[in-house]
Amino acid sequence: MKFLLIFLTIFAAIGCNRQSTGPSQSQTSNYSIDSRANSTNSNANANLYAFNESLPPTSEEFNVPANVMWFDTGVTLEKDKWVMIQAKGEWSYGKGFFDPEGKLNYLRQDALLDRVEVGALVGKVNDETFYIGQRMHMPGTGGGKLYLSINDAPGSFADNKGSLKVYVTYPQRKDGR
Repeated sequence: MKFLLIFLTIFAAIGCNRQSTGPSQSQTSNYSIDSRANSTNSNANANLYAFNESLPPTSEEFNVPANVMWFDTGVTLEKDKWVMIQAKGEWSYGKGFFDPEGKLNYLRQDALLDRVEVGALVGKVNDETFYIGQRMHMPGTGGGKLYLSINDAPGSFADNKGSLKVYVTYPQRKDGR
């Protein structure tokens, strides 16, 4: 029953926020959780707002440099609250340029996340390190500051180049921060 209620809430939010494209244009959905999404949109924020949050979500944009291990976003996530992170652009870990997914099938045991492609966008909240790629929606965290990085080996960030444009969307804190 709870699943049905959540589904209907999301469906209502999608229906209320969809703009007509007219009969001559194709109707495509902006609401997928596609890991290769290339852009953010306000409708995605409206869909996330449908999850019974008391305030509309906050969205922030960052340029995350490839040569900084654990870029401090200044965002503090509340415990058990969702976060959506989307990224676009290209950066390099020293060998070629790659999108936020990193170099396909190239793994390093000494990378920040050894089971994730080198060059991929990864995140960290407290001691929890996780894969982001081009788009990630995490239903809840343990709470804490959000850090972002290119997946590379510690001590080898000096030759990295470029940056990604990263959009972080999360619920507003009740204390206004």
